[in-house]
Amino acid sequence: MRYEVTQSQIAYFTKNKTILFEDFFSITVNDSTHKYTSGFDLWRKHPEIKKIALNRELGTILFQLTDIRPIRLLYDQIVENETVDLTKSPFQGAFIGVLILPTSLIIFTSELPFTVEERSLLIVYGELNSVFTFKEKSPFTARLKKQGYNYGDALSSDDYPLIYR
Repeated sequence: MRYEVTQSQIAYFTKNKTILFEDFFSITVNDSTHKYTSGFDLWRKHPEIKKIALNRELGTILFQLTDIRPIRLLYDQIVENETVDLTKSPFQGAFIGVLILPTSLIIFTSELPFTVEERSLLIVYGELNSVFTFKEKSPFTARLKKQGYNYGDALSSDDYPLIYR
């Protein structure tokens, strides 16, 4: 494992609900994620984003910080100059967000609305029993309906894979 999470990092995350990891991904990975200017669920179409979103090492770190498993990939999207509030996600059970920045990785809990200034790739993860819920003006509603989901439906691992068991 490349990144070992220390007890002091876990304590910091528990207290502050956020933590920064420098140089988690290589520059090449960061460059590839920042060529996209907009969109969500990029992992479904772009192998380089999928490789990041389904990264087992990242899943291990999320587990070490939260003690929650299994961890399910819910969605990704490009964000910039906005506040990300995971409690407004159409996925009940979304518990952690990961921001991929050009030179770092920021992890934050759903308890902390997080203001993003620099264009970043946001990846949101949830619990095993995450379900689709109604959220007005959600860009995900049409896609989930097209996939056959109705409000209150549990998410399938075929559509929303587990990254850590």
